[in-house]
Amino acid sequence: MKNFQESDWNNIPNWEEDDLLQFWDMFLRNCHCIIDHESTNSINNYVKSTEWKKICSIANSCNAELSNSSNKIKKFLKKYLQPWVFADMAGNQTIGLLTGYYEPLLRGSRYKHDSYKWPIIGIPDDLLNIDLSSIYPELKGKIIRGRISEGKVVPYYSRSEIILKEEYFPVIAWTDDLIDNYFLGIQGSGRLVLMDEDNLGEIIRLSFAGHNGHQYISISDWLVKEEALERDKISVSFLKNWAEQNPEKITKLLNTNPSFVFFSEGNNPKSEIGPRGACGIELKAMRSVAVDSTFIPLCMPMFISFNLPDYSLFQHFVFAQDTGSAIRGPGRLDLFIGSSLDSGLIAGKLKQICKMWILLPKV
Repeated sequence: MKNFQESDWNNIPNWEEDDLLQFWDMFLRNCHCIIDHESTNSINNYVKSTEWKKICSIANSCNAELSNSSNKIKKFLKKYLQPWVFADMAGNQTIGLLTGYYEPLLRGSRYKHDSYKWPIIGIPDDLLNIDLSSIYPELKGKIIRGRISEGKVVPYYSRSEIILKEEYFPVIAWTDDLIDNYFLGIQGSGRLVLMDEDNLGEIIRLSFAGHNGHQYISISDWLVKEEALERDKISVSFLKNWAEQNPEKITKLLNTNPSFVFFSEGNNPKSEIGPRGACGIELKAMRSVAVDSTFIPLCMPMFISFNLPDYSLFQHFVFAQDTGSAIRGPGRLDLFIGSSLDSGLIAGKLKQICKMWILLPKV
């Protein structure tokens, strides 16, 4: 890839000021995942899993010596890892776009009734996930989703079709708010407080289990085009108010996004334990990012620098532990904010330009 080039530790602002002990703990936990998730993408043309195996083996053997010493971790990083950046055709580091996401907390019921009527749907039995690499090895990592109809593979049902046929799908629970239900799918995970008499207050974790294969389309596009709204003013709270004032339009609005996410019930519903990301590791607030894995391999260590909305600097190591249907391109990042009640408010405000460095083994 012409637009991926070596950088230098001296170019990374204030990296030595970060909590390197916390970084080290996450680095060790992500090491085996970097190897397991090796895929055919641009970055892996520069470094193979055999190089990561060497680095991870050295890291594990040195753990007792390094785990309590920031200075020794600094030396390890500079000795074994090389910063890389995406660059434009002139060789200048490109600027990325960073948004935020969170794990929402919703109210729900195991039973459908007047208040709880918006379904959280599990993986359908007829959903096919076809790995194209089984036919064309050069398409490793490319998966299409569909169903069988009259002996042929056809696209899976769109959002509008799924909602119309909800009785045919496995429903995990029902929620009392359509907008919250929709954004649960956007976030990809969440927690649900059950309000039924037989399990009042029980909390279950909802984990991403798959999707229908349709392209994600932002509903903001429709609001800007059809309602002449300002994109910067569109948020979850804004949409709730808009939906109350325009109940006849809300279904049409949501159906402009044909993508639909399916869930499974996960373990560890405690908020201090994050949901599992795409790489199978629990996400850590302000340390995990969603990436486009066709450009950045999962579990890859990175460093990002950007200004928060209050103009304070965020300069920290993070790990590429998740993906998202709206996260497309090498410069696109989504920072996991957390599972607290305030996380959604913070995530909703993030839309920042960002610099990033990707750490690869020195070869």
